Amino acid sequence: DITPLIRTARQVNDAQPEFVIEIIKRGFGIDAPSDLSGKRISILGLAYKPGVDDLRQSPAVAISRKLSEYGAVICAYDPFISDKEIPGIEIVQSWQSAVEHSELIALLVAHDLFKKLPPEELARNTQARVVVDAVNVWSSTAWRTAGFTVLNLGNGKIGHKYN
Repeated sequence: DITPLIRTARQVNDAQPEFVIEIIKRGFGIDAPSDLSGKRISILGLAYKPGVDDLRQSPAVAISRKLSEYGAVICAYDPFISDKEIPGIEIVQSWQSAVEHSELIALLVAHDLFKKLPPEELARNTQARVVVDAVNVWSSTAWRTAGFTVLNLGNGKIGHKYN
């Protein structure tokens, strides 16, 4: 009796990277994956879950790889990952380096460092003004006040846009 539920849960989990990519495309105002070519995207968080350095089966890595396959330029930072190499993804040593030349910032793992990141400080370090909060930890009001458009996943309104 539980087998269909397990299968459905696996299908939902496997589809999450595509949901996030759809939200990122929406952040750029594009429809086709090929339109991501050359777009500079910062990824905050690569680990499987907050507070760990494990990349195995990480949705964030899957999203980053897929974006890279579409031609996006990916620069990522994870405070727990410093010595890993992932083809198509530039891993840097600070969130400031990750966002410096970004057009869009995607928060993919709710590490404490990222949850506490003041939007005003991020705004001073990047020209990007669109953030995708795929873990729903940033206050949309605070980020909007700092001049960002916020796209959320996880608040019951997939891809809900806050201007």
